[in-house]
Amino acid sequence: MNETEPKAQLNLLLVGGRVCLDFCNTLEYRESDRPIELLANGYDALIRWSQYVNVIDDRQTVALLAVDSDSAPIRAVFEDAIRLREVLYRLFKAVVDRTLPAPADLAALNAAIQQAQAHRELVADEHGGLLWQWRDQDTPDFMLHPLALSAEDLLTADTDELNRLRQCPSCGWLFLDESRNRSRTWCDMRYCGNRAKAKRFHQRQKSGGA
Repeated sequence: MNETEPKAQLNLLLVGGRVCLDFCNTLEYRESDRPIELLANGYDALIRWSQYVNVIDDRQTVALLAVDSDSAPIRAVFEDAIRLREVLYRLFKAVVDRTLPAPADLAALNAAIQQAQAHRELVADEHGGLLWQWRDQDTPDFMLHPLALSAEDLLTADTDELNRLRQCPSCGWLFLDESRNRSRTWCDMRYCGNRAKAKRFHQRQKSGGA
């Protein structure tokens, strides 16, 4: 994929409801013996994904794709991204399982949040109010900052919001259940839901024919 191709061609399924959850979902079937890494192409894949979910814009994408993704510093950024992803997954999994988070994971997220905050500043808007604005948006690790703050926002949400956090029993993706009666089981009916229905149908057919 070259840098002029539109991001829509990635055709990614985003089901999390928050960008931090969609980031966790870039590793599919993670608890199986055959997990699927959606960022297998390394830093370039991270950039493309970040563009797709609007964490970075087209200008940033072009600038970041121009860096040498095989250099040691850029490989280190990608490794940091994967570490952050796994920290976020474990923290959200603790919420789903109603267990206490690991202190090391909290420390890692706190460090990421502090780094993110250091890249923001308050500026005056045209109406006389104040708003947060990002600084140093072309640094190779910029995309990690909005992801860390997205996780902070969700993890510190009220109990009602956190009680909507679910994990798909099939693929392991995390998502917020926004259904009216909170009965959503699958990440997406078109993806895992229909697959599970088909499996149950074949099992019934097999049992009936036995």
